[in-house]
Amino acid sequence: MKKYFLLICAAIFVSACSYSPYNDNYYRSQNSPTHVGKTADRPELIDCGEESDELLYRIYTGKGYDPIGRAAFTHDKSFMKDNLSELYEKAVEVKADIVTYTVKKVSTLHEKESHKVDIYEYRAIFWQKGVYTPRLGGECRSLTDEEATKYGVNGILVTAILPNGAGFNGDVRVGDIITYVNGQQMASLQIFRDAITKYSGKTVTVTVLRNGQSIDTVVKLDPVM
Repeated sequence: MKKYFLLICAAIFVSACSYSPYNDNYYRSQNSPTHVGKTADRPELIDCGEESDELLYRIYTGKGYDPIGRAAFTHDKSFMKDNLSELYEKAVEVKADIVTYTVKKVSTLHEKESHKVDIYEYRAIFWQKGVYTPRLGGECRSLTDEEATKYGVNGILVTAILPNGAGFNGDVRVGDIITYVNGQQMASLQIFRDAITKYSGKTVTVTVLRNGQSIDTVVKLDPVM
């Protein structure tokens, strides 16, 4: 009986040691782009306190970053946010340029009258710098899973347009969601990049979702230089 008990304890110990929260709870974003620029030599980990994911998406997509994955789990205080080595290792593995992370107390468990355990929610979003598309004259990124569900479309979000560039002259605006180029659905960032490269220097019909309405606009793409 004692031997059996020791085996159970050993199994629990091994399981606990092999548990890797940021790795085991990592989920890749739908339509996550393949990084085409230079990945940061050292991913930057950014402590965002208790800010909501919604706010972080607005801030960092506005800065031209694509969310490529995320992780979320609950744990007690023994896994507080100053223990970042595992998060850093995951950031290197997925080639993230930055990672925003939050830690928020969500509940307290009372095991005994004299003993309580605080439970925290740990969340992390992994980001890569967005892709600049010179033939359109702006920056675009994939929609997040939440955005695709909210708007009911697959598409590419326009995050920046250069003055007097191809997109600017073709009435493509920041906040537009590009859904089609010459009738081809833009289901991913890679498909979009391939399309504007294929039609480089030519005039195309770009369909965008703007304020809930589907609009066609004509854009003369810049040629490959």
